Amino acid sequence: CIAFAFGLLASCGNLFPNGSSSRQSLELSRDDRIRFAVLDSVLTEWGGNDSDYEHFVSVAESDPSQQLLNSLNVRWKHLRPFSESYVDQSKGSGGGVKDKLSDKRGLLWKVSEITVLDTSTVDVTAGYYSSGLGAAVCKFRLRLEVEQWAIILKQNCQSS
Repeated sequence: CIAFAFGLLASCGNLFPNGSSSRQSLELSRDDRIRFAVLDSVLTEWGGNDSDYEHFVSVAESDPSQQLLNSLNVRWKHLRPFSESYVDQSKGSGGGVKDKLSDKRGLLWKVSEITVLDTSTVDVTAGYYSSGLGAAVCKFRLRLEVEQWAIILKQNCQSS
């Protein structure tokens, strides 16, 4: 991704040297290609390789499609579906996102429903959540450019 002026404009092209980004994204549905572009950008910017955490993906508070998860895991290798995590509300344990099996701390990478503005422009909100004081979210605008969705605007970012 190429970012300009405080991350307000980004263009995501082929992120993999062997061309797997293009090939993978073409195997996805239109909505999953949009989600792929946003999630890949968010994972890149906010630490998708942090080995101190388990990493989970949520699409509109549900599991992502297996095709989307597989495509993301070409680069990220360790992402798991939302349903394999839970949010621990207890104060004594530190709370936050946890792995259902190991109880290891986790990060939940989230993408919202897609708002279609026209046939080649959409808005999506995405970010991550780890605990009450560990979260970030931004609104992204994407445009379809030569069969790939490119982020053209990033706005309303908030973090805690």
